[in-house]
Amino acid sequence: MVGEGGGRGQGEQGSRGQGEQFQRLFHEYKRLVGEYKRLIHEYKRLIHEYQRLVGEYQRLVGEYQRLIHKYQRLVGEYQRLIYEYQRLIHKYQRLVGEYQRLIHEYQRLVGEYQRLITYSPFPFPI
Repeated sequence: MVGEGGGRGQGEQGSRGQGEQFQRLFHEYKRLVGEYKRLIHEYKRLIHEYQRLVGEYQRLVGEYQRLIHKYQRLVGEYQRLIYEYQRLIHKYQRLVGEYQRLIHEYQRLVGEYQRLITYSPFPFPI
């Protein structure tokens, strides 16, 4: 009988040990479920942040493309102004050439006039 009573006591103790082990495992399970839920929440937050960054990136790409378009337009305008400036320089050089030709012609006429009044038998007003 002594052995039976001890056997029952050990059975109850074993049953209690299994209950405590189950409680520990269940507590660990609940902790892991909580950790899993926390990780899912963090994952969703990271997805939201990623989507926000993608939107910001797309906004910056649009701004960059807008600036490139503006830059290309300004380069085109600059090239047009350079062409216009070169055309005006060419026109100015042509006018300077014409002016120099007129000065040369004027000097030739003054020389001719001076020659005429110097060697002419007629009186010329000076």
